[in-house]
Amino acid sequence: FMPIAPDSPAPPRRSFIQRLAAMSALLAGAAPGTAFAAQAKAPTDPWLAKVTAKHRQVFDAPEVNGGFPTVFAATYLRTMTETYHLPPGGAQAVVVLRHSAMPMALTDEVWDRYAIGAMLNVTDPATKAPARRNIFWKSREGDIPFPQASIEKVLQMPVTFVACGAALAVLSGRAAAKAGVDAATARREWEAGIIPGISIVPSGVLAVARAQEHGCSYCYAG
Repeated sequence: FMPIAPDSPAPPRRSFIQRLAAMSALLAGAAPGTAFAAQAKAPTDPWLAKVTAKHRQVFDAPEVNGGFPTVFAATYLRTMTETYHLPPGGAQAVVVLRHSAMPMALTDEVWDRYAIGAMLNVTDPATKAPARRNIFWKSREGDIPFPQASIEKVLQMPVTFVACGAALAVLSGRAAAKAGVDAATARREWEAGIIPGISIVPSGVLAVARAQEHGCSYCYAG
């Protein structure tokens, strides 16, 4: 904008008003994606679509924590339902397995092939050696403090599990050499070895944020 010299005639007010009206008309007719891109809605997430209860909480699990992420989720559902006399499904939970907890979402076959117990320092109570099976999935007596809160059983509750895709890529790459495969192969095998019923998300931190945007209260479960 150029300043008007003291001896220059002022521009006609009519011209200014015409330009302002033209700009307003342009903005009014612009497509929302161009004029108001910042207000675009976030994409929908299929794994969140079934989380519809009034009472909902996301459990952020960056560490295995002795299997307590699932214990916390099961406890939340039980105590909420009993305390407030909720109907079935009146409370729901989301468990985000991210960072070092991501392998909790893998089947026994992957745990054995990639020596995940040694990677995560998880001991099999039966053998007293690094676990070659996922003791948090189909838990036996003594595997975790509360076997009734195993992943297998909590999946039957109104609980949504997701696993961090970023952690999967990093951890499978680290484990690849010891399994005698390249990183790309390891990643494919880990993706194929996700426990049925658990969804892979781009990242765990994304899932935690999206769950909260969806109305879930937050609980650190690591």
